[in-house]
Amino acid sequence: MSGLFISTTHSADIFTTLFNVLIILAIGGLWLAWARNVKRQKAVETMLSTASEQLEEASHHLANALQEIKQLQRAKEPQSNDSDGDTTYTQDNAKIEHYRTSTKRSQDDSTSIKSASSPSPESSKSSVQEILQMHRMGQQAEQIAAQLDIPLARVQLLLRLNEQRPV
Repeated sequence: MSGLFISTTHSADIFTTLFNVLIILAIGGLWLAWARNVKRQKAVETMLSTASEQLEEASHHLANALQEIKQLQRAKEPQSNDSDGDTTYTQDNAKIEHYRTSTKRSQDDSTSIKSASSPSPESSKSSVQEILQMHRMGQQAEQIAAQLDIPLARVQLLLRLNEQRPV
């Protein structure tokens, strides 16, 4: 009878050991899954942070564009009373030429470093005016973006906003 008791105890010890190993493996697997989820969560948080920054920057650009369009509309109202449209056209061409000259000078300066901040309101205003003038002269958005070396999306956005403005 003692042989039967030893064999049952031995089987119980093996079963207990296997059960303990199985529990340890399960805990290890759960910990590994948790560690992977933490890593994924950090990656998602980083992507969300980047997207949030991009959205904030785009909102800032949109607000600037809307403000510039309103300023252009106010500035255009007195010009619409002018009977001499050629004078306005010549003045606009002079502004465009001045902008191109100043842009070429800044591009030729190899020591200048472009900053990641938003452009100044003065340069944004002149570029918006130039974009709208070039569009009025019949140029496509792609041509304007290439000539002014600015993103096509910005040109398209400004043109859409200008088209949607109240008359």
